[in-house]
Amino acid sequence: MRLALDAPIRTEPFVGDLGSAWAGRVMADVERIAPELRALGPDEYGNAQGSGDDLTGRWRHYNLFNRSTAFADAASLVGELATQASSAFDLHLDEIRGPLARAWANIWYRGHAIAPHVHYSHDVGEEQRCNKLAGNVYLGGDAPTTTDYFIDGEWCPVENVAGRVTIFDARLIHRVKAYQGRQRMSVGMNLRTTPDFSDDEAPTDYVTLRTHRLAEFDP
Repeated sequence: MRLALDAPIRTEPFVGDLGSAWAGRVMADVERIAPELRALGPDEYGNAQGSGDDLTGRWRHYNLFNRSTAFADAASLVGELATQASSAFDLHLDEIRGPLARAWANIWYRGHAIAPHVHYSHDVGEEQRCNKLAGNVYLGGDAPTTTDYFIDGEWCPVENVAGRVTIFDARLIHRVKAYQGRQRMSVGMNLRTTPDFSDDEAPTDYVTLRTHRLAEFDP
């Protein structure tokens, strides 16, 4: 079965660590390819309180799993955590392909923030079942920072640790408050447990985590 959209939002995270050395390699990759990513299209993300020319706003134009060889090394852990979450949340998982993922880089500077948001919402009465998870990976910064999750009517801050991967219910509201340091970097992710694409994303936006390759199948 797949989780009904009106089912209670699950609040437990699934967490793994790849370490600060790995995170440093990803940061170097992102710094190197940032101009190339900015050239892919305009910054179109309304929930970000940034410069107006940020990588987050280009999330629809690329998949970091295919742009950073260092980040691609996270595929196995991300797939493992997504599989665990799928089981815990009663989501149907495609047994042949396994979890699918797309990822984008975030570079934030002093005063930049991400407003409360979800990675998946739906219209009331929509019959589609939820096959979506969300994730974030903290890469590093020069000041302490948290990602805050809205649980049981209140904000619950979770300390960001370099190299930490977190997978959670795509309907869970979360935010990042204004950064107080010079620069912080992270990665956001959308994940799907089945190749059902009834929204404005496409199969070719995603990678099959088991192979690190673009998903080659019809929606």
